[in-house]
Amino acid sequence: FWASEVNVLELKDGFYNIQAYATDTVGNFNNTNSNVSFRLDRTPPNVTSVALYNFTYGANLSAGLSANFITLNATVNDSTTSVTSVIIGINSSSNSSQFNVTAFVGGTSNAGKWNVTINLSLLTEGYHSAVVYANDILSNVNNSELITFLIDRTAPTVSVSCIPSSPTSGQIVTCTCTASDAGIGLESSAKFEGDTDNVQSTTATGSGTSSICRARDLLGQTTTATGSWTL
Repeated sequence: FWASEVNVLELKDGFYNIQAYATDTVGNFNNTNSNVSFRLDRTPPNVTSVALYNFTYGANLSAGLSANFITLNATVNDSTTSVTSVIIGINSSSNSSQFNVTAFVGGTSNAGKWNVTINLSLLTEGYHSAVVYANDILSNVNNSELITFLIDRTAPTVSVSCIPSSPTSGQIVTCTCTASDAGIGLESSAKFEGDTDNVQSTTATGSGTSSICRARDLLGQTTTATGSWTL
């Protein structure tokens, strides 16, 4: 029995065959036996793309969209062995929780395409990230790729108050607009149309209303309100 040691740390990832060369004392040579091979793989799968339905990185999902089932797909390949599983970890910034969903291959014509369906109605409002955990047959894991998205089902609240609410003729009425958002937050502060701020003053000559005040949240959901007074 003959033995030899090979330091695999000096070898690159890939496929290897073992060839035995045997020579006897009179020079007879045999190298016909090479039925042993092995595969070396220290590299995790390669995740080349991650997409959430037809949304881009940092997608904003407002009231209607966030009640839907949407698909996340990832392209995963492994040049040495093969990909055995892809798991999507959904993380929430609001409560620091994560749950995992197992992805499935999108069919023989979509080699390397892994898909998972996410029920957005189960997710809280706030920022979320979907992390791709790609595993090969040797348990090498790649979890370096993710996509983020924002869920906000709550439109801003806008109100306008006018002082005095019962002015006399010729008196100055000052209307102030305020806005808040119980969801992610406002994109900009409340403003009256045609103005640059949230305060509007008018000389009362009769009963009237203020201009429209508008506020918009980070997902583009807009709410308007007007104030009024009676002479």
